[in-house]
Amino acid sequence: MAEAEARVAEWTAHPDVDAALDYYAQVYELINGRLAKARGAAEVNAALRELLADLTVDVRGDVIVVRFVLRADERRQRGSCRSTL
Repeated sequence: MAEAEARVAEWTAHPDVDAALDYYAQVYELINGRLAKARGAAEVNAALRELLADLTVDVRGDVIVVRFVLRADERRQRGSCRSTL
């Protein structure tokens, strides 16, 4: 029981929001840079296929929710960050 209590004491419920925001800013710059170079829908699609392993878009009333997963090679180049904000 003492070991479990020690682990709980080490755990912080506060995610590193600054690190997550920095990561997402880098992702934005990467995607935006590739898309800015694209000319036409076919090149936009090709750029997104190169960058993303998965992309889902969900419309919930008047809110659009976008979830994306970077390809493994892109995550390695930028450092992986998993967070829920």
